[in-house]
Amino acid sequence: AFRTVVFSCIAHLQANERGLLETDDPEYLHQARVALRRLRSALSVFNRAFPRALFEELVVELRWLGSCLGPARDWDVFATEMLPVVCTAFPSEPGLHWLTERTAELRSAADSGAREAVASARYTVLLLKLTGTFLREPWQELIDDDAAALRVLPLAEFAAGMLERRHRKVLKRGHGLRELDPVGLHALRIEIKKLRYAVDFFAALYSKGEVREYLTILADLQGLLGGLNDAVTVERLLEPLRESDGAGQWLEAPGLIRGWAACGSRTYLDQLGDAWQHFRDCEAFWH
Repeated sequence: AFRTVVFSCIAHLQANERGLLETDDPEYLHQARVALRRLRSALSVFNRAFPRALFEELVVELRWLGSCLGPARDWDVFATEMLPVVCTAFPSEPGLHWLTERTAELRSAADSGAREAVASARYTVLLLKLTGTFLREPWQELIDDDAAALRVLPLAEFAAGMLERRHRKVLKRGHGLRELDPVGLHALRIEIKKLRYAVDFFAALYSKGEVREYLTILADLQGLLGGLNDAVTVERLLEPLRESDGAGQWLEAPGLIRGWAACGSRTYLDQLGDAWQHFRDCEAFWH
């Protein structure tokens, strides 16, 4: 099962390589990044049975790849989702035209970095080592009785235990939701994302209807928390824009972006309580 999940993630990543390298469609980069995150999550999901020490070198390289794809994705979202909406709302604001041009330059540089990484020998070596590792099965030579005991469990039993632990982690991380600061909300979002990937991996073991309902609740929560995180990302992306040559005469434009993002955050926060209650009330389909 572990190998099947990992190979599926690799196939997902490779299916988007050509589009990422040869087109300007941001969806290829987005899907490549999703595949990478799913791959890293798979190593975590099965970590108790297949200790991370077996994959330490691969984890380092996967982090490197993520550091190359992440900034490009952030600029894609800012340039294609946030900025056009604000420009439409304030069509006569000249600073937004300058901001759009400068954003295009920074986005292009980040996209080039992502393409260089995927086109590199380092990336090819990573995929070859990853595939080779799962064909060699190094865990067979590992002396770890606890891990070995988990590996002989029926898959459904292992999955149920894993999903229960991740579900409880989300509940613990979200305790006192209304008092959580942006750092706490981001940490909750990460735990929800990990749980959602784990459910995806094991979904075929359970009733489609029950899994779909649970995933819908998780997706709603993740979407709201993702919107809140986007506002934090906007603040970070505005820093190089404010430091750009000529930014001084267009100071109002970043303020419009910040205000728009803050307004969106308020809306997400207002909806978060109900979405969280739906999660707390939902039944664990793996029981």
